[in-house]
Amino acid sequence: MSSTTKDVRALEMRIRELEARNSELERLIRIDPFTGLSNRTGFMDGLEKVLSRAARDNAPVAVLMLDGNGIKAINDTHGHLAGDAAILHIADALRACLRSADTAARFGGDEFAAVLHRADKASAQRVAQRILEYLRTHPLSWGNESLTVTVGIGGAVGSGASTAIELLTRADELLVQEAKPADRGSGCCRIDNA
Repeated sequence: MSSTTKDVRALEMRIRELEARNSELERLIRIDPFTGLSNRTGFMDGLEKVLSRAARDNAPVAVLMLDGNGIKAINDTHGHLAGDAAILHIADALRACLRSADTAARFGGDEFAAVLHRADKASAQRVAQRILEYLRTHPLSWGNESLTVTVGIGGAVGSGASTAIELLTRADELLVQEAKPADRGSGCCRIDNA
C-alpha cells in the first residue's frame, strides 16, 4: 500500500470520527443534561415536526406545561439534593406516562413540557391524569421519608394549523391562571383548546 493510500484512509477515518462527534454534539444541544429529557431547543424542534405532521395528516396536537409544586419547600426542608431528586422524579413520571412518539422536556428549574402527537382534548386529559396519578402513587423516597411531589398542568389542544407559540401560550395561561391557583398540593390540571 502506498503512502498516499494510507494518508487517504487515515483522512477518511478522521472524517468519520469528526462526523460522529458532530452528531453527538447535535444531540447534546437538544438534551437537558440533568434529567436526560429534551431541553427547550429539543422540545421546540420536536413540536415543530409534530405540527408539520399534524398539518399533513389533519391530526390534533396537544401541549402540556407542567410546574413542580413545593420544590422550594423540599429544598428548604430536606436540602437541595432532595429538591434535585424531586425534579428527577417528575422527569421519571413523564417518561413513565408518555408514549414513545411524544416529547417530554425540561424547560428549566421545575418547569416541564410535553408535546402529544395525535392527542385530542380527551386523550390529553387522560395523559395529564396519568402523570398526576403516577406522582400520587409513587412518592419520592428520601432517606427514611416518602416525599410527595406534585405538579400543576396546563394543556392546549390544536391542529396542524396551530403555531407552536399559540399552543405554548394557551397551555401556560391555563397552568398559571387555572391549574396552579386551583391546586392545593395534590396536583391539578386544566386542558382546553388553543
